[in-house]
Amino acid sequence: MKYVDIHTHNNLKDENVISLINFDLQDFQSFTFLADNYYTTGLHPWYLNEYQTNTMTVLEEAVIENKIIAIGECGLDKICKTPIEKQISSFLEQIKISEKYSKPLIIHVVKAYDLLLNIHKNVKPKQHWIIHGFQGNVTLALQLQSRGMLLSFGSALLSQQNVQKKFAEIAKNMFFLETDNSKIKILDIYDKAADLLHITKEELKEKLFFQFQKIFIK
Repeated sequence: MKYVDIHTHNNLKDENVISLINFDLQDFQSFTFLADNYYTTGLHPWYLNEYQTNTMTVLEEAVIENKIIAIGECGLDKICKTPIEKQISSFLEQIKISEKYSKPLIIHVVKAYDLLLNIHKNVKPKQHWIIHGFQGNVTLALQLQSRGMLLSFGSALLSQQNVQKKFAEIAKNMFFLETDNSKIKILDIYDKAADLLHITKEELKEKLFFQFQKIFIK
């Protein structure tokens, strides 16, 4: 049984950790896939203007690779420069690929939860949607969880008291932990999460490992 890092940009190998490593889709042909690691890729809303016109085809080709376990990061961000209409269009296309190949979504959302909830309601996806780096309030968390979405928590658990205070209540439902692009070890985030939940790290490790198996291992 291993620890699970549901979203990281560090392409490292650790025999004690299941890492879902995110890589830039534009690097797909030259990217080094390490044995025993899992990978995610998608079209991030920040960089949509940089991708080629055939990017969705490339994404589908990448997803067919056995190591591509989820689509993302993808999503919606109202404070980035990419027009929101273009973001929505790209997100909808990636949802179609997610559903076609039975791959969960790893989602980046900033100031656009209203759009996200509306799209989820209209699309009615069968695949799990995971909001990475969640730092929203409890009311928003409950809205997302009521639609079956999972929330992932990262390094903010170690330093931000407002996130720590909300975590125990939010984590009553399914959640994950992640390192994202930080240099913090996933074991440190497990330590803090277990402390906040008043359970042992081994109990948390077991919970998230079996949750990972249920959602990602078909």
